[in-house]
Amino acid sequence: MLEVCSRAFRLPAWFTIFLVNVAGGGLVALAYAASLATGMHAFVVVGLLGGFTTFSTAMIDVVLLYQLGRKVTAVVIWISTPVLGLLAWILVSWLAGGHAA
Repeated sequence: MLEVCSRAFRLPAWFTIFLVNVAGGGLVALAYAASLATGMHAFVVVGLLGGFTTFSTAMIDVVLLYQLGRKVTAVVIWISTPVLGLLAWILVSWLAGGHAA
């Protein structure tokens, strides 16, 4: 799926992974805002969205980018992935009426 998205939008794989992780933060906020039952909540957040987001892959890309000499890009991705994921959570939570924050 990642490769298909990267090719379709002509983006480097590392940037596609970054976008997926940031989007995942917003999707988790939507799941919380939906007030799902406990079992369903665990299935959606841990199962589906845990599989959707690729934080560990993003960190591998950080190391690879750094080793390839793209140190600034590596540091930007390393810092911005969790920060923007959290900001996506906050924004979507706020848009959903503040139920997820």
